[in-house]
Amino acid sequence: MAGMADPDADFDSLFDGLIDSAMNVVNNMAPVLDRIVNSLSILAPKISQKITELLPVLLPIITNLITAIAAQLPTLINTLLTAIQAILPTIIQTLVALLPTLVTSLVTTLVTLAPMLVDGFVQLLSALVQAIPVVVPIIVAALPDLIMSLVNGIIASIPLILEAGVNLLKGLLDGIVQAWPEIQAWFGDLGSKALEALGDIGNCLLDAGKSIIDGL
Repeated sequence: MAGMADPDADFDSLFDGLIDSAMNVVNNMAPVLDRIVNSLSILAPKISQKITELLPVLLPIITNLITAIAAQLPTLINTLLTAIQAILPTIIQTLVALLPTLVTSLVTTLVTLAPMLVDGFVQLLSALVQAIPVVVPIIVAALPDLIMSLVNGIIASIPLILEAGVNLLKGLLDGIVQAWPEIQAWFGDLGSKALEALGDIGNCLLDAGKSIIDGL
């Protein structure tokens, strides 16, 4: 690597030397890696055996620890709540003591910013007032073109509007023609249905009259 800094160095030879050095490192590390892998394969059963042996010892400890924590949990929660209740008045008093300072600071800030806000509003209003004489003529000048564009668009759409209207009427007429037998039959039965309805009403009235007479 140091030889690459030499301007007259033969980079082909240096690169070949670098590759050879890297290969030598890999070749030297291969036996070491192989021994590590073999050691792991040998140690794995022993590690598994040790873990299996330790589990019966660790499980009671973990169980006892969890049980102890669970037993002390109400006490811990009670202690925490008691501590919170103890410091809460101090926190409230501190906030109450700081409140006038905070309000004063806020009011002072608003008093300081008020002239700037008013000045900004006045500048904005002044800019709008100055822009109105410029904008209004532009709008007025554009109105004829806008109106003509709308009129031309409507005129150009008249054939489409008429075609849509004709198609709508044609669809209605086609529907009426197709449904004409049903319409004619319905109107044909209308008289008989009306007479039946009137007859039913008459019968109901007659029965009601008889019931009243019978009641008397």
